[in-house]
Amino acid sequence: MKKICYVATIPAVVNSFLRDHIQAASEKYAVTVICNSEDQYLLEGLKARLIILPIERKPSLWKDLLVLIKLIQLFRHERFDIVHSHMPKTALLGMLAAWLTCAPIRINTFHGEVWATRSGWRRKALKLFDQLIGVLATDILAVSPSQLMFLVKEAVLPEGKAKVIGAGSICGVDPLRFHPDLEIRRTLRNNLGIAQNATVILFVGRLNRDKGMLDLATAFNSIANINPQVTLL
Repeated sequence: MKKICYVATIPAVVNSFLRDHIQAASEKYAVTVICNSEDQYLLEGLKARLIILPIERKPSLWKDLLVLIKLIQLFRHERFDIVHSHMPKTALLGMLAAWLTCAPIRINTFHGEVWATRSGWRRKALKLFDQLIGVLATDILAVSPSQLMFLVKEAVLPEGKAKVIGAGSICGVDPLRFHPDLEIRRTLRNNLGIAQNATVILFVGRLNRDKGMLDLATAFNSIANINPQVTLL
């Protein structure tokens, strides 16, 4: 049986985006998941093996080098047929280790660009890392057509290098789970003190500058000045 390895930074990525991928892949492949997690039940219900590595979000030259060495040793021993990386840090380390150990298929999914909200040398350096990922990977996936256009426009990827699955998204949307429910809508609005007739703008993401929080605050302020019946959640 051929082997596939998913590499992600944190367990939230596995839980939110990869469970369906892992379940489908395990029907044809021996699946391994590498991420930074102490949850031994992370892959409960899935036919996959979990390997924990101390991959951190923030850059750390020494720690990142140690993780890279461990990935190289692991890939050399396991000889995965496919290595699929997610998130910026694991994309760089995973694709580099897979390239150095000659993994035949190296896939990276671009979830977003850290450097998009940066400037100066930090933007150039982080952008260079994404360009390197594009060179090391044999296949690239973007999560939306707009992201794909942005990566090509910024010369991170050559035209034709990346693909978008369907109309976008990482794992699609399950209509059996995500569907309108008027009773839940009323209950949630009452619990949160939001008027039933108010317009709600929903933001999902980390509350930091990289996620565009300052832009969001400015935009919402402009809208609220025009329409007071609007709520940002």
